[in-house]
Amino acid sequence: MVGIAGGHERATTLPMYRVDDIARAVTELRAGGGSATGPEESPYGIPAACTDDQGTRFYLGQL
Repeated sequence: MVGIAGGHERATTLPMYRVDDIARAVTELRAGGGSATGPEESPYGIPAACTDDQGTRFYLGQL
């Protein structure tokens, strides 16, 4: 899925991948050399902003 948000300097699309267990997904991402914020609860689920080990940005979300 893809979300749309304003207020950025330039247009950007970041994919969000739905996961069943956000804590486990973030732990596995970090173990593989990536990084992630949170995860933190929000009105639409529990997202984490992520970057893989090659610098690609994306989100993981438990909805």
